[in-house]
Amino acid sequence: AFSLSMLPLTAMAPLRQVVMVLGRESSDHRRARAFVYGTGCTLSALWVLITFTPLNTLLVEGLIGAPTSIAADAIVAMQILAGLPAIMAIRQFYQSMTRNQRKTVLVAITAATRLLVLVSLLFVATPMLGWTGAGVGAVVRIGAMSMEAATAYIIGRKYFELNAATRQISKPEAQSSVPVRSQEPVSY
Repeated sequence: AFSLSMLPLTAMAPLRQVVMVLGRESSDHRRARAFVYGTGCTLSALWVLITFTPLNTLLVEGLIGAPTSIAADAIVAMQILAGLPAIMAIRQFYQSMTRNQRKTVLVAITAATRLLVLVSLLFVATPMLGWTGAGVGAVVRIGAMSMEAATAYIIGRKYFELNAATRQISKPEAQSSVPVRSQEPVSY
């Protein structure tokens, strides 16, 4: 179930790069956010369509060939993870806003938050509640990713509509780094 639920996320991973490029100019931030959120919500809607309709049984039992004994748990786990692409869209957008300001330490804090929540849910909360089955992994994953997205939003929202930070030249009085002979024709 988890591997199937990760399929829509393959389109989400490159969105961070899209935002980092589109997000350099503050005038493009709203367009980049609309694109990323639109992609995330579209993929979540598609996954909801698959996991909350009879297509789920066709996918799990028919296409993959999972035994009937585990199919029900796998479908529940996939349903729990249906919102993950939309959550990833928030995370990707606001982490990219933070990266564009060269605040990578703050991005590391969002990732550390996810890890802390993941460990807490997996090793503390679920044993205390007595949860078992495929749904546990789904709840842990969606809970941890939701907390990372929330942290990324809290940190990254202050950089929304700010131009990307640029690296300062260490010696502004230095000459260009273009080689002196670069204008000469190349002979082979």
